[in-house]
Amino acid sequence: MPAILQDRGSGRPVLDYRPAPTVLPPAAARPVLGWLAALLPPLVAIVSWPVLYVIFFLMSFTLALMVVVACLIWAWRVSGTLAAWRYWRKVQAVLDGAAPYPSAVYRARVRAILFALQAVAILASCPLFGLVLRLAQRRGIRLGWW
Repeated sequence: MPAILQDRGSGRPVLDYRPAPTVLPPAAARPVLGWLAALLPPLVAIVSWPVLYVIFFLMSFTLALMVVVACLIWAWRVSGTLAAWRYWRKVQAVLDGAAPYPSAVYRARVRAILFALQAVAILASCPLFGLVLRLAQRRGIRLGWW
């Protein structure tokens, strides 16, 4: 039963207002690695080129491109998870009274920015590997058994 209080200014009786507790969805839970999860897909793409080159020389380019596509898909999912987590942290701050409510496109904007940064790093893994390979060959380092 709500308590009846006296208003300070007018002395009239008012009902005590208590907001209902808000339960945040599972997307509000912190990801296991937090923001470091955004680095995993680009790192896997960068590491896959030399590993596949050494193990599967003839098929390395095809296999590495499949890994790059898989890393792009993975990056899209990771960016969605991190954007949702960031959005619900903002909503929690609103509920605590510490921040203004995030805009309607906040979550989509964070996801797009994160994915764009990850995609640039993933797609740059091929030229980066080619550059390292050419530099090693110029210095006389043999990469492989042929």
